[in-house]
Amino acid sequence: MEIFERLQRAFCEQPEWRVSHCQQAGGVTTPSVLCGHRFGHSPDCPRILVSAGIHGDEPAGTLALLQFLEKHGFSDAFEWLVFPALNPYGLLAGTRENAEGRDVNRDFKRCRSTESCFYIEQLQAFDRFDLHLCLHEDWEYDKAYLYELNSGTSPSIAPQLLEVTDRCIGLLDTPLIDGHEPTAPGFIHHEIIPDEPEGWPEAIYLTNRYELLSYTLETPSQVELSARVDCMLNFLETALQSFVR
Repeated sequence: MEIFERLQRAFCEQPEWRVSHCQQAGGVTTPSVLCGHRFGHSPDCPRILVSAGIHGDEPAGTLALLQFLEKHGFSDAFEWLVFPALNPYGLLAGTRENAEGRDVNRDFKRCRSTESCFYIEQLQAFDRFDLHLCLHEDWEYDKAYLYELNSGTSPSIAPQLLEVTDRCIGLLDTPLIDGHEPTAPGFIHHEIIPDEPEGWPEAIYLTNRYELLSYTLETPSQVELSARVDCMLNFLETALQSFVR
């Protein structure tokens, strides 16, 4: 429970954040899903959406965002929408699925889960996003890899992201990664067409709804947790330094 208390405190101690909550379904007594929104210094700022913890057995992304909130803050050069722990039940239970047994990251078309519905509801106020950063982990591999989806006109920042990821934790170099043929070691350029017609992940949903650049980082769960968190922090910092709308 401590991580959720720290997230709540980190948001609330910075008055520029507006925080929304959603209680878990079915009377489950776990922390609520949090969403933080922060305006940038002007209405024309690039708008960035960041998410983590949608699979409860992948805790490094939530820890990385917590550290980012507590130690670095989020620059007002951007407008932010942040979901730091999209599946609180799963994070506490150590399960991929939510309390209803659903994989939330395959539910963005059908929207049957509390978490995906809350997520989509928060998007109603926004007519655009420019960059999406999603933090994941993969138990099957011992090196990291990166998904890129681009439904807009922003130039790719994949080379910078791959370089920092390789330096931190190494890039997966196999003929197939997660069922996809990589275009370079550790790099999958994915079309915005879903692999499963009904099972839409978050990134597929966003790139079909908005014209934006999306990156999903997958760090290897076999590696020590602190190394995964450090890789994600470096990934976030590099993305912000490299992105040009």
